[in-house]
Amino acid sequence: MPKNHSGRPATPPNPANVRTALQWICWAIALALLGFAVGVGLACWPYDPPRPLADAQPLCAGLALLFLLANGVILIARPQAGLFALSLALALAAALATCHYLSIDLVPAWMRPGGSESDATPVAAPTRPENPVGIWQFDQRYGYDHAPNRRGVHRTPQFEVTYTIDADRCRVTPTPEVPEGRVFITGCSYTFGHGVEDDECYPAVLAARHWPSYKVQNRAVCGYGTVHAYLLVCDELDAPDRELPSLVIYGMIPDHVRRNYLRKGYVQHVVANPFFRKESLDPLVERRGYPHFELVDGELESRGLVEQEGSLKDSPLLKYAEIALTEAFLSEMHEKCSAKGVPLVIVLLPQTASDYWDTVRYVLGKVDVPCLDVSGVPLETIPGDGHPSAKDHERIAHAIAESFVTDLLSADGQDGP
Repeated sequence: MPKNHSGRPATPPNPANVRTALQWICWAIALALLGFAVGVGLACWPYDPPRPLADAQPLCAGLALLFLLANGVILIARPQAGLFALSLALALAAALATCHYLSIDLVPAWMRPGGSESDATPVAAPTRPENPVGIWQFDQRYGYDHAPNRRGVHRTPQFEVTYTIDADRCRVTPTPEVPEGRVFITGCSYTFGHGVEDDECYPAVLAARHWPSYKVQNRAVCGYGTVHAYLLVCDELDAPDRELPSLVIYGMIPDHVRRNYLRKGYVQHVVANPFFRKESLDPLVERRGYPHFELVDGELESRGLVEQEGSLKDSPLLKYAEIALTEAFLSEMHEKCSAKGVPLVIVLLPQTASDYWDTVRYVLGKVDVPCLDVSGVPLETIPGDGHPSAKDHERIAHAIAESFVTDLLSADGQDGP
């Protein structure tokens, strides 16, 4: 019989005590994981959890279930089997967590949409799209912008449409013979009209069917955020050789918030995505950048353009910087428009999938800017794409035309010279 340091026979461990200790360990780990999943939501309220934490919530819930199952094995098994179950649970938890954060896909091909492993043919990602649209170019201020007087065909399995850019780098819209005024609209692909023809995006529909006596300019650019809208509005109002617009509209979607700082996923999207590029011998045409701003003593300060090396990995702290900058951009836009006597309206557009809905509504509630919320307009979207369809653009245009926004144009006409 083994002896302890005093020479007396060692007392064998009590199986009941071992089993109880293992159960407590499993319970503690399961409760900690569940507490983290719930605590993330509570700690970030009223904001949405940052993407890494939001992604970790279901993982933590699944791991908590794993440890609860291990606890059940320990309850009915001998201590040695229980210790093995706990060790296995810890090993699986570590493996799953590592795969999750390294983005390693553990789902076999036969379980994914699209068929079995035998018919899943790996396809190398092309360095450039099969059909480069070719309507964008590098811009020292915006990072990239439309090339003036350019036309491109966007061809995908879901659609084939033509994008036409005019001399002012706007997507073409109807022009009345004698315009009563001008409406300047900016935003992203939801306003530009990704996947629909020139005359089908909601700015063109507003011009043709609802405000035919006004020149409606569609100055939206795919991939832009609030930072770009801020720059565009400032440049539009400060242009010395242009009359002021009668109305400025910023078409906003929730994901614009995450486009307003240095989030790596977004910066990589606009800098490296082949969708925004085309074959060219000019490296400046191929180059892309992101306009970087910081808040210094409550004031917006431009830091120029950054590229991939200047981006920041996703972090819980990034979202708060994005929110603060979004508030500043919107407030500055409003102040500048008010100083020029030009009404500004934010139109909150419907977006099918975003975890920033609570965040964007929180931001819009803090800034004193007129806002039209049309996010309740039902979206059919382009099949397999997610952007608004031509029918969706019609509904959005109708919702804008039937709102107080048209009254602002009427007031402008009455007060004009």
